[in-house]
Amino acid sequence: MNPDSADKTLVLTEFIYSRIGELYKICNEAGAVIMEVYQNLKPHEVSYKSDYSPVTEADLQSNRILTAGLRDLDSSVPVISEESPIEDYAERRKYRKVWLLDPLDGTQGFIRKTGEFAINAALILDEKVVAGIIYLPGEGKMYYAVQGYGAHEYSTGEKLSVSSFRKGQPSLKMLTSKHHKDAETAEWIQNFNSPEKIAIGGSLKFIHIATGKADYYPRLSSLMEWDAAAGHILIIEAGGSFTQARNDRPIHYNSAKLIHPPFIASGKILDA
Repeated sequence: MNPDSADKTLVLTEFIYSRIGELYKICNEAGAVIMEVYQNLKPHEVSYKSDYSPVTEADLQSNRILTAGLRDLDSSVPVISEESPIEDYAERRKYRKVWLLDPLDGTQGFIRKTGEFAINAALILDEKVVAGIIYLPGEGKMYYAVQGYGAHEYSTGEKLSVSSFRKGQPSLKMLTSKHHKDAETAEWIQNFNSPEKIAIGGSLKFIHIATGKADYYPRLSSLMEWDAAAGHILIIEAGGSFTQARNDRPIHYNSAKLIHPPFIASGKILDA
């Protein structure tokens, strides 16, 4: 990183860190609307997009609140949201700074009333994630990370810290998706020594890694960038690892198709 780029990163991260309280208020407002819909949701109120993924009024109302709030925070930073029209890559590739937003991550858990859903927001600078938020509407909790400032739970100020382990040790706490199973991920998990498999929905898996409640989360199937970016910085700032699954290349955001590569999220691997 050249000195000019480093200075710009520091200015941005200092700004975001100083606005964490405002970000919590924005998420809390959106979370209240999400919970109101959640408590009264009827099956016929669920719609489906062209890719057959579900969407509810909670997704749309949360999107309006969060998009407006992020733009009020700094109008110079565009917002790419799952629930808003997305500009062509010819325009997006010009963005130096951009928010990636999922106004309701875990819609399947929301519809099935499992409580496993969240708000995800991540700030990208030059294709790299530098800050992220995962807010849990059902608990009113916000987990956040800013590059160079660590990862924290907002209300208590608790600093998050990952587990430490060796890959060959038995009974590693291995996270799997509750709603998205794939054969390649299942096969990957079989290479470990009697892992303890834990199925959790949505971005709660990232929180489990960042807080040391779980050790390892392999994801070999595709997902969107707004699903993973906040979890990425949360785990890195908590001392963990977040890498591409099949190679050591860095993960870039605001890509042409906004599709996130397969990844491994984990605590601190002692024999890495």
